[in-house]
Amino acid sequence: MSVDINILNPVGSISTDLFQFNAPTGVLPDLVLKYENPNKVLDLAHPDLVPLIERMLKEIKKFDSRDCVIDYKVRSLKTGDPGSTIPGFHIDCCNDIHDDFEPETHLIYSTVQGTAFAVNPIDVSRYNSVHEVLKNESITEVIGSTESVHRFTSKVLHRCPIIEHDCQRILIRVTSGFKDRLKRNRK
Repeated sequence: MSVDINILNPVGSISTDLFQFNAPTGVLPDLVLKYENPNKVLDLAHPDLVPLIERMLKEIKKFDSRDCVIDYKVRSLKTGDPGSTIPGFHIDCCNDIHDDFEPETHLIYSTVQGTAFAVNPIDVSRYNSVHEVLKNESITEVIGSTESVHRFTSKVLHRCPIIEHDCQRILIRVTSGFKDRLKRNRK
C-alpha cells in the first residue's frame, strides 16, 4: 500500500458507528491490558464483554488482515481524569506525522464519553509535529457515540475526553498491524 506521508485524517480513514453494543450494567472489576494478545484478553475479560471483543476481532478483518492486539481498559475514573494517558489530540502507534508505514487499523469502543476524531484532511508537509499542526490548523472534529464501535487508522488525529463525572469507563481497542510495525522497527 502506498501511504501519503503528508496527509493526516485522509478521506476514508474514519468510519463511525459500525455497530452498537450495550454495555454491561453494574460495576465490573477494573483491569487494564495494553497491546495484548487477543487470547489473553479473551481469557481475562469480563464475560459480558467477550461477545463484543469477539465481534470486534471478526469485524476488523473486513478492513485489515494483519495480526491484532487489544487494549482492554475497565477503569474507575474521577471527575477531571483524562480518558487517556496522552492528553489532547494525538496519533496512535507512532509520533511521526510523516510516518510511511502502512497505517494500523483500530476499532474502538467506549462507554461514558466518546473519542473525538479529527475528520478534515490536513496537509502536514510544512509541519514537524502534532503540536505544530494543532497550533496552525483548524480541526473539525466528530465525537464518536458511546456504546458503539468506530474504525480509524493511525493517520487520524483523535483525543480522549476529560471525564465529567465519577464513573467506570470501558474502553476496548482492537489494533491490526501493530505487530508488523514492531517487526519493522526491530530491523
